[in-house]
Amino acid sequence: MEQNSKSSNPMIALSLIRLQNEEKKIKEKIANRQFPANIKITPVIENNSKNLFKWNLEIKGRGGTLWEGGTYRFLIEYQDSILKPPIVTVLNKEFRHIHLYEDKKVCLGIIAEGLWNAETPLYMIATEIEDLIHREPNLTSPADYKLGDIYYKTPEEYDKIIKEVAKSCQ
Repeated sequence: MEQNSKSSNPMIALSLIRLQNEEKKIKEKIANRQFPANIKITPVIENNSKNLFKWNLEIKGRGGTLWEGGTYRFLIEYQDSILKPPIVTVLNKEFRHIHLYEDKKVCLGIIAEGLWNAETPLYMIATEIEDLIHREPNLTSPADYKLGDIYYKTPEEYDKIIKEVAKSCQ
């Protein structure tokens, strides 16, 4: 759906203004070195114009971690307004993570239905996803139960799997 047709709805128009401000904030944070250097976030270009309801997110694995060397690509997509949580999907076919559902949707508290706060800034979603990749998995709420089981029972096998993921996502 093009932004011109979306802007006729007042809530969608307000969401668009908010997302335009989000883009400015992200650019300011990058310019002032207040944004992690391993994260790149840009609006999706469709029909030669920005679609601020869709964002490309690219995260480079932190040095010294199992994820090092990989570049992980996500799509953050708002569904018509910022009142609903965005859907975050992994674009790397090979990517696996304990907090990633089989349909490639990210399991993350701040974007969960019922926990979503429409005031949550886009840059915070991006940094939370980056942190989710690198922090110790929460085994009480895995999205990928098989990978969670491997992590719990044979940590060395889990490490091997994640290093292969990083290698395949270069």
